[in-house]
Amino acid sequence: MAALGACAPLDRSRSLENPDVSGKTFTQQACAMCHQADGNSTSPNFPKLAGQSKQYLIDQLTDLRDHKRKNETSAAFMWGMARLSESQIEQVADFYSKQTITAEPLLADPDTLNYGKKLFLEGQADKGVPACATCHGREGEGLGPIPRLAGQHANYIIRQLTVFKTTDDRPRGAPMKYVAHSLSEDDVKALALFLQSSPGKTLQVGTASKP
Repeated sequence: MAALGACAPLDRSRSLENPDVSGKTFTQQACAMCHQADGNSTSPNFPKLAGQSKQYLIDQLTDLRDHKRKNETSAAFMWGMARLSESQIEQVADFYSKQTITAEPLLADPDTLNYGKKLFLEGQADKGVPACATCHGREGEGLGPIPRLAGQHANYIIRQLTVFKTTDDRPRGAPMKYVAHSLSEDDVKALALFLQSSPGKTLQVGTASKP
């Protein structure tokens, strides 16, 4: 029996309901099913968590646990987070924030990518839209409670901007509601494609005009 016990993986638990289960164990046995073990989800239906801002992850996991994020996807996949304690949430966020986000191959029109880059770094003064980089960092790395965007799935970014534009489901992101309303569908697509293509790269202003 002792030998069998020694062979058992240390990061597994038979009861994720146990508040003593570590956050890392929770990531490997629950979160990994959708977000992958290192937080680099392969499906655009689920956001990449690798390299995400720790405070942002804490805030979002807390809101999901407390059912403050109420859209259909959140309810279907994430309301089970009610089992997580404050300590477990902190551990989960810490684990994913320390992972490295991986680049996804992306085929997109160069003019569209350059336009998305300009929107991100410069905004649209004529619409009163500030540069995304003002809050999200010039490399899209995220700042404190502001999420990392660089390297995120384009389809996920588009869905989140649509949530901001059409619902009140993100109380912590109230400033984004105004920004999202001012962006056209082409703007949103260009931003999302650019951000997916830019994990960990230094972003420089492009010269292309709107396609």
